[in-house]
Order: sequence, then C-alpha cells, then structure tokens
Amino acid sequence: MKNWSVTMMHFLLGCRFDKLIKLFKDNDFKIPVNRLPQALLISTVSLVLFIPALLEEAYCSVFVYPKKTKEDPVFILGHWRSGTTYLQNLLSCDEQFAYFDPITTYTNNNALFLHKPIMAVQKDAITQSRPMDNLDYEVDSPSEECFAVANRCGDNIVHIMAFPQNAAHYIDHVVLADKPAKKRNDWCRAYHKVMRKTAYINGEKRLLVKSPDNTSHIQEILKIYPNAKFVHICRNPYRVIPSMVNMFKMGSEFLSLQDNPSHEDTVDNAVCLYKKLYTQYFNDIKLIPEGNLVEIKYEEFVKSPIEHAEMIYETLDIDGFDEALPAFREYVDSLEDYKVTKHHPEEYIENAIRNNLGFAFEKFGYEL
Repeated sequence: MKNWSVTMMHFLLGCRFDKLIKLFKDNDFKIPVNRLPQALLISTVSLVLFIPALLEEAYCSVFVYPKKTKEDPVFILGHWRSGTTYLQNLLSCDEQFAYFDPITTYTNNNALFLHKPIMAVQKDAITQSRPMDNLDYEVDSPSEECFAVANRCGDNIVHIMAFPQNAAHYIDHVVLADKPAKKRNDWCRAYHKVMRKTAYINGEKRLLVKSPDNTSHIQEILKIYPNAKFVHICRNPYRVIPSMVNMFKMGSEFLSLQDNPSHEDTVDNAVCLYKKLYTQYFNDIKLIPEGNLVEIKYEEFVKSPIEHAEMIYETLDIDGFDEALPAFREYVDSLEDYKVTKHHPEEYIENAIRNNLGFAFEKFGYEL
C-alpha cells in the first residue's frame, strides 16, 4: 500500500458510502490490482462512517441547514498554484473569520458528531508539510472546501486526482453554467450544506473560503450568496502551469486509484483546465456587484502582503484590519526563511501555454 499517513488523509475517506459506490460505478470500477488495497481501505472507512453520516445528515437537516448565514462569505478566487493558499493563510489570521480545516474539508459528512475522534486518528497524517510546496499543514490549517463538496457531488474537478483516466469528464465539470439545471442545483445544494455545517461548527463566524474551482462558479455562488465578497489573485501562467503539472503528478502518486496519464496528457489536462476555468471567469466577473471584487497579482502581493491585505479590507468594506494587523505581521514574519518552489516550463509546456492561453496573458497583463 502507498504511504500510510497520506492514505489516511485521502479525501475519499470522507465520502459517504452510497456516494462512493456511485463514484466507483461512474468510473466503471476501473481500479488496477496494485491500487485495490487503497480502494479497499477507503471503502471500509467509508462504510464504518456511513450510519453516523446518515444520522448527522438527519440532525443537520433540522437544526443546521435551514438557518440563514449571518454574513455572506469572503471568497478567494484564482487558479491552483497562483498564491491562493498564501493569501488565505494570511487573511485567516483575522479571528473574525472561520474556515474549513482538514476535518471539515475531508470528512464533512461526519465533521459535527465525530470531529474529535476523527482528528485524533488523523492528527499524525495531517501534521506535515504539503508535498507540492512545503508549506506547513496542521490540524487547524485552512483547507479547500471543494473536497467536501466533491464528497457529495460525483462530478467534481477534484476527482481527477483519484480517477485521472477520466480527466476530460472532470475538467468539463469545472464549469457548471453550461450544465443542466439539475446538476447546477445539486451543486448549490451540496455547497450550501457544507458551508452551513462549517459555519455552525465555528459558532456562526463569517466564512473565509478558498477553492480554486470557485473561480468558474461565480454564477452559482451569487445565487446562494448575493452579497458575497471576492478576492482574485492571478500569477504568470508560465509559473502556474508547470507547478500545476507537478501538483497533478504528486497528487496522483498518492491519491490516484488508477494508472497515471503520460506527461504530455498531464500537461494538456492542466492547460485545458486553466483555459476552461478562466474563460468562464472572464465571462462572469461582470455579474459581481460593484465594490465586491478585488483583483491582485501574486508577483505584487508577495512583495507587500500587509499593504495588499489593507487594500482588500478597504475595497471590500471589511472591518477589523487594525485589530488583525499584529497577527498578519506575525504570520508574514514566520515565512521569512521560506523558499518558493520554482518549476520552469520545458518546451512542450511552453508551446502548450503559448498556443492556448494567450487570452489570459492579455487580460492579466503578462508578456506572452
């Protein structure tokens, strides 16, 4: 079996058993023999958690989901590997915000009733650095809620990590605007539930969330949260795509339940995903009410993160910057010795970027 601690953090461990079986079925149960031990472990844990998950869902349907959110959330948008994690880690130092931690992310179906025992089991697996960028990852680190949503909705981009042979299907579903009403409504319903539960667990604090796929979900988010605030961060695609390819490869090494695609297919998948995500983003940003969107560049943000945070608070009319300033400074100072992992594009990646992503260079003001 693959690395035990990483397996114990596989996002599908938190998938409710009936949803997990459907996911396997949607992928024609195509799991090679060498991946069967991991699939069996995931299925066993999911089955053990199934009845508690049903009980928790029944409880939340009465006492959690029907309640209204006090304040619409703040959403951090931007493609994977664009600095979204740094931005969320910084802003989450403000104690007025709540966020998804690894438990509410990966095991959201059981996060209310079994939060403490699940944390006790997964503590050693969680306490490590992220393999793609060596950022510290702890039991209380901000995480991406897309994994919680994926464990409720089968057609989700994150499933590309577990089922890379079905990459085209999952990349297609990074955009919901062109999908049937039922699929869009299913996603909105699932998203509302994971957000409500996490807010409830955190005493109804305002949520600060970051999932890169939300960059192409603006229509759906505004349907649920009409006054949502958005911060978008971009980065030069020549840096993003090679880093994304590396993330795909590292993620697949530990999370994939299928044979991994070739290097060329991985590059093509990364470029296709970027193109689809940002084509939708540029189409949808006009829907965001004036004053509810801030757009920044990674290259400028890392030079003056505190000043950018202050600008974000002022533009989005969020109170509390002065109170949070000492925590912001402490976090930035803690990264003084951190070295950014650099991935340089080789010829195949450069050509794929140049031939497909010119529109993004023009929109963001980077040199092609």
